[in-house]
Amino acid sequence: MKIAFMKMIKNITAKSTFALAVAWIGLVGCKDNFTNPTAPSGATITTVASTTDSLKVYYAALNKIGQASTFNNVNSGQFTVFAPSNYAFVKYLRSLSVPNSSNFTTDSAVKYISNKVTTTSSPLTISALTTRLNYHVISTAVTTDQITGAKGFTTQQGARLSLSNVAGASLPYQINANVTSSGGGSGSNIIVTDLKASNGVIQVVDRVMAPISTANIWNSSLLNFGVTYGASVAVTIGTTTIPLDAGDSYYNVAAAPNGSTASDTTKYFLFTMALVRSGLATTIIPNGASILPDYTVFAPTDGAFFKFLGTDLSGGVAAAYTAARTAINSTDGATLANIVKYHIVSGRYLSTDLSDGKTLTTLLTDKTVKVVSKNSAWYLSGNVASTGDGKISAPDKLTNAGIVHSIQRVQVGQ
Repeated sequence: MKIAFMKMIKNITAKSTFALAVAWIGLVGCKDNFTNPTAPSGATITTVASTTDSLKVYYAALNKIGQASTFNNVNSGQFTVFAPSNYAFVKYLRSLSVPNSSNFTTDSAVKYISNKVTTTSSPLTISALTTRLNYHVISTAVTTDQITGAKGFTTQQGARLSLSNVAGASLPYQINANVTSSGGGSGSNIIVTDLKASNGVIQVVDRVMAPISTANIWNSSLLNFGVTYGASVAVTIGTTTIPLDAGDSYYNVAAAPNGSTASDTTKYFLFTMALVRSGLATTIIPNGASILPDYTVFAPTDGAFFKFLGTDLSGGVAAAYTAARTAINSTDGATLANIVKYHIVSGRYLSTDLSDGKTLTTLLTDKTVKVVSKNSAWYLSGNVASTGDGKISAPDKLTNAGIVHSIQRVQVGQ
């Protein structure tokens, strides 16, 4: 009995050892599959570009700047390439006043890019071409069925772009739609969609786009203030440093510049003063953030703030600014913070993303604003009916970190 039992144990041990050995061999054989997954099959972005008739100039440009090899490597990542069409490139070369470009055809443009563009050529260098084309690449694959509302992406150039689906438009998929950019950028339409590749997707566009400014939404000319972190935190409006008020620990905007002297008062200096006075400046611009959060700002114009504050305009614009600045500076920072937060929404909302009755959640806790369509224009309706609806008079000012819409009335959330 004992001998039979020992033989059984020996057989089990031998079988187990064999099974473990087989399993180990299997694991060793699978090791590369875990650490080096099989590359996707099919044509790469470079191959797709090289075989697409409308991208002959773009393919020549890819080779010129050395990006063709990157997009031919299936292990280099997933990309969306907004590739300008042949005619888009011809228009771009004409805009640079390239010699004889008024007579350029696709073949002429290919020859110019391939043979004439160098590190020192004028008016277009390899470096300038690289910067432009890097603005047309994002490091994720986005097909048109994923483009719903406006969404911002950081490009390989460093500046950001915004994708939108504009309902009812003949070319609904747009980049930087309705741009009025503080940085002089430009937008385009996607004219050929979803050329899929093993390492991403190509969207053919009708313009060689210029990057929008890398300045953030606040430091732009739209909302003219900035925050600098260092040994101490410096907040500025324009070029004026705004000190902390020793009495209440909020920023003292008494010395802030008057702002615009134009009679139409279309600037946002008073909104900026309220934002700085409230202490939100250092919250909106986080210390050490390399990429700022996206915001949509419904910015009341100075004229709207004059009306909200009940400022007497009979003494002229300069006197009105002095009175309004004094009123803002004497208001508790927490009260101003609630007013400012009610005009800021997280995320990007172009006018094409708005619809009648749409509600947007503001930075003011648990408070929303409603979009209303009246007389072929958009209005913002707050929680306090007596303030009236604020007409969006100048929409879609796109910056590197968000969108600004001008409105003609200060809204109240509570």
